[in-house]
Amino acid sequence: MTYRLHYLIIFCILHSLGSFSQTILLEENVIGDTIIPTFGPNMKNYFHFYVGYGMILGPDEVGSEINYGRSYDVAVGALYKRKVNNNYAIGMDLLIHQTSFNLKQDTAKFLPNDSTHKNEKLIFYNLSLGLFNRINYGKRGNYMGNYVDVGVRIDWPFSVVHFTKDKYPVATANNGRTVRTRTSALLFTEALNYSIYARMGFTRYVLTASYRLSDVFVKDAEVYQQYGRNIDTYPELPALVVGVEISLYW
Repeated sequence: MTYRLHYLIIFCILHSLGSFSQTILLEENVIGDTIIPTFGPNMKNYFHFYVGYGMILGPDEVGSEINYGRSYDVAVGALYKRKVNNNYAIGMDLLIHQTSFNLKQDTAKFLPNDSTHKNEKLIFYNLSLGLFNRINYGKRGNYMGNYVDVGVRIDWPFSVVHFTKDKYPVATANNGRTVRTRTSALLFTEALNYSIYARMGFTRYVLTASYRLSDVFVKDAEVYQQYGRNIDTYPELPALVVGVEISLYW
């Protein structure tokens, strides 16, 4: 009888230990299975690259008129988005973009001087930082879905280049008929610019618009006195860019 009791007690202890071990393993698996992902197109955090192309639009001014259709903006950027709730997110853009103004060649032109050429451009190479608000709409799973962004952006034109190209019927002094010039370290452009921008996204494909609020040319009569026009700045260039972006993610 005593041995039977011992065997029964030992059996109960071993059975209890086995049951306890199984309970702990079950709890650990449940915890592991209920970890909520935080990174993804419709999760708490997301990051992706994009490319963009836009046409420069909006009114120009006499003296700084441009050729529309040949003036453009191209961009490569990275975007971070943080989801606040199902319909609202905040985010940040970091991008490099080239804004190229193709200058019209006529007798009214005086940006940066009144000389005319076969082709003439003023090109801004910008490093930009943007902050935006995003409104999501429509049903979606863990993908980008449809959205509207509205934000502000600061541009640092780390390089501004004046480019000209001329062709001559006979060879020049250097025995060539095509002459190109490239002038940098320009004194008449501002160190920073700022803009507002908007996006309307349909998953990967995005319509974009931006509008520059600041002037690109400095106001300083001494900078322009060599032209004898009694001006303190150049006529401003168009401020509106409308285009498309393609988001690069998988």
